[in-house]
Amino acid sequence: MLALDADPIEYLPSRKALKFMSRQDRLAVAAAGRALADAGLIGSPEADPVDVFLCVGYIPFSREEAAILSARSRDDDGHFSMALFSTEAYRSINPIRAFTCLPNMSAHHLAASFGLQGEYLITTPEQPSSIWPSMKPFIG
Repeated sequence: MLALDADPIEYLPSRKALKFMSRQDRLAVAAAGRALADAGLIGSPEADPVDVFLCVGYIPFSREEAAILSARSRDDDGHFSMALFSTEAYRSINPIRAFTCLPNMSAHHLAASFGLQGEYLITTPEQPSSIWPSMKPFIG
C-alpha cells in the first residue's frame, strides 16, 4: 500500500531530484514505478510513446508559507496585488518552492524518472467536467 510519504528514490535518476519534489510528485513517481515494475516495463527496451494522464489535488504550500504570501501580496487597502505577489511576496519564501507547487511537475518527474515520452494531460479536481466533452470521442 502506498503511503502519503511514498519513497520514490529507487526510481529517480538522482537523489538531488528529491529537493524539487512535492509530496504528490513523490507519490506519483512511486506509484508509477510500482505499476511499471508490475507490468515488466522497467528496464525494458524503449517502447512506443507513453501518454500520462494525472489529476493533482492541491498546491503543496505549508500554512505558514501561504500566510506569508497572502500578507505580502496585499496592497495598502488590503486587496490582493499581483504586482506585490510576483515581487515582494514571492521572494519571501524559498525559491525552490516554485518547482514543487507547479501542477505539471508530477508529469515532469515521471518523464525524467522513466524516460516517458508522449502526450500528457494534467488536471485538478475542479477541472474534469470541463475536459469531458473533448475526451468523450476518444473514450467511446
